[in-house]
Amino acid sequence: MKNCDITLRPLSVSEHALALDLWGTVFSVERAYFERYYLADPWYRPGDTLGGFADNKALVSAVHICRRQLAVSPMRSLFCGGIANVATLPEYRNIGISHKLLTSATKFMEDQKMQFSLLSTSVPNHYAALGWEAVPLPYCELKSSEFHIEILQKESTGYDMVALQELYAAGARPYQLIRTPSYFDNWVQREWRKPGCRVVAIPGKGYAVLAINTKGNTVEAALIEMRAIDADVERHLIANVLSNVNSAEIIEFSALPQFCKLSELPGANLRFRSGAMVRNIGMSAESYRAAIDSFTSGDAVWWGSDHF
Repeated sequence: MKNCDITLRPLSVSEHALALDLWGTVFSVERAYFERYYLADPWYRPGDTLGGFADNKALVSAVHICRRQLAVSPMRSLFCGGIANVATLPEYRNIGISHKLLTSATKFMEDQKMQFSLLSTSVPNHYAALGWEAVPLPYCELKSSEFHIEILQKESTGYDMVALQELYAAGARPYQLIRTPSYFDNWVQREWRKPGCRVVAIPGKGYAVLAINTKGNTVEAALIEMRAIDADVERHLIANVLSNVNSAEIIEFSALPQFCKLSELPGANLRFRSGAMVRNIGMSAESYRAAIDSFTSGDAVWWGSDHF
């Protein structure tokens, strides 16, 4: 890489295409995946993407901050900054641009009065050096052959999105993302419409989102989101889900059930997933530790449909 000056600044709306080109190049992902950050995120504000420009011309590095509200309780929420799309062109790596951008992102979140930051990564050391802390998220695997319960109420063949939004908001788990109708329609359902996904709903009582992937003779199944009004509905949702994937020996639950204990689910094994990281921006030390404890215990859930 030739010597050059790097200028750090927010991107204007007219520069969105530069960020989309950079992310598509670095991550080798279709452009439409990244367009949603500008077109489908109801909380986006101009300037939420920070960029590093070589000689003040070419965009060579970028980081995007997603604005999110997390419901701590019915009367209290946290303003969260989600770190997304951290990317640098190969020829400009290892000279500190990304670290400087993330430092700028932290200052940006402080100025915006955000209290908490979340991200997901496969390179935790990159972020740990700047104050983010790894948080293992619990999930479980359930052997379908060992779980037996009579299905008292079969799932519906279709679902009402408004009803699902109401179920999601009712009896919310701690630090649950507050989903607006626009976000639900244009962001969450994007994940639910992927091939192999199915929504299992018991009207007025609960729903589960199932992802099935067939590789040759192997069937992989995962429960990627679930909401139920009580333990009885939760158990019957699990039974309904298993009836849909009886060809899969093991089903992965992306999070621990909200009401049922693992001891109540024969064949269930506790697991922990790495990659999630959090950072305190404007919380008291006590409140920050309480948030971390809620995620590591499985009470709080960061659903895959909400990932940045």
